[in-house]
Amino acid sequence: MHNQFRHYVAAPAGEGETLWFSGALLTVKISADETGGAFSLTEVLGPEGCIFPLHTDPLDETLHVLEGELRLAIGGEQRTITEGDSLMIRRGVPHAIKVLSESARFLTMNGGHDRFYRLAGEPALVRDAPPSGLRDPERLRKAAEETGVALFASNPFREYPYPITRDVPSRCAAERPNPIRETATP
Repeated sequence: MHNQFRHYVAAPAGEGETLWFSGALLTVKISADETGGAFSLTEVLGPEGCIFPLHTDPLDETLHVLEGELRLAIGGEQRTITEGDSLMIRRGVPHAIKVLSESARFLTMNGGHDRFYRLAGEPALVRDAPPSGLRDPERLRKAAEETGVALFASNPFREYPYPITRDVPSRCAAERPNPIRETATP
């Protein structure tokens, strides 16, 4: 798969281990095993609307957008990044990624994402977007547990049909604060 030489590892274009995860095609270009655990480098190709769920990582994560546009929810804030942009997310900070453009291609670098992707995803049968309905919640939970990733059930990209304010009494129950917050981040 990769060309391993004495002083470097080469990952030619169009090569690498392919996986389906969270509605996207992932290509592990360089694995954590090949770098002695220093990092793994994965290319992600996701269609519009593809979401990597809200989670925290045990190590810092770097993203670099090659094509398209992504919306990130990071620590209660949202930010859009596009072609050529890079961003580093510190370990332990809750974050999620959503593809906004028709498709997006980006790189993610972390000390062990490739292991998580292998455990949570499935080997890609073709180099194309996965068929729908592949997500297995139990498999995802086990993969997170084994790799130190914390998953959250909330969707930080949910759009509400009305303005959201903090602790405004509900029209239904004036005595209770509104349970909906501006952010779904824990």
